[in-house]
Amino acid sequence: MASSEKRKQKNELFSVLLNCLFVLGFFWLAGGLFSSSIIQLSAGASGLWENLNVFSQGQANKVLASQNTLEEQSQTIRTLQAKLRDYEYKLNFIQSSLVDLNNLSKLQAQNSFVDLKAEPIARVVTRLPDNWHNEVIIDKGQLEGLALGMSVLTEKGIVGQIKNCQEHFCTVQLLSSERVKLGAIIPRSKVMGILLGRKDGSALLKFVPIGADVKEGDIVQSSGIKAQQTGQAYPATYPIGVVSEVGQSKNGSEMLIVIRPYEDLAGLTRVMIYRGGKQHVQSQK
Repeated sequence: MASSEKRKQKNELFSVLLNCLFVLGFFWLAGGLFSSSIIQLSAGASGLWENLNVFSQGQANKVLASQNTLEEQSQTIRTLQAKLRDYEYKLNFIQSSLVDLNNLSKLQAQNSFVDLKAEPIARVVTRLPDNWHNEVIIDKGQLEGLALGMSVLTEKGIVGQIKNCQEHFCTVQLLSSERVKLGAIIPRSKVMGILLGRKDGSALLKFVPIGADVKEGDIVQSSGIKAQQTGQAYPATYPIGVVSEVGQSKNGSEMLIVIRPYEDLAGLTRVMIYRGGKQHVQSQK
């Protein structure tokens, strides 16, 4: 009975030991698998992060390359636009030069005194605000052979005279200036007088006696006679304008003759310089 009891206890103890070994083996196996899973997950996450970094860097490089391409294209467009503006300017210059040459050809055919090669074309570049209606500044000067006192013309008529000449530009005193004095004649009746400018753009033919044969619509030309000390005489028989009003002066001592110039003095853009009979007078300021 006693030996049977001991054998039973040994079996139970052996059974407990087996159970303990089984449990320990299970945890050991489970721990190995868990650790391996953790390592695998960590490696996978690391690989995913690396792939994300590579992808992000690739996208950033593409964006940067795209920006560089856009900047290059924008620079190309700006360069082409600048060239286009330059070509347009040159084309406009050529077209305006052709217009000038055409006008000069017409002028030469109408007026025998005009020498085509001696007529430089000048452009009006500015007007002074305090002397807007009396003067203009042109883009030709002493380097082109211009001098003080030279007559300034257009294909329509006389517009003024050079009053100041520098190397690269000249100041032109217009017919609308009260300082202008110009010998004039009415070809129909041979009536002569001195033309004086007025602020409103018209002019007066002065010193014409009462009863002289002058009518509205009469053509007025330059007489070729000097009417002031400085400069040269205007070219003879060159058109000036037309008589727009005939009357008597306030004191009744002479006729009141208003001349409307052929040329629109307020809209001048190009003029011609008449060199004939020039005097080499030093520029004055």
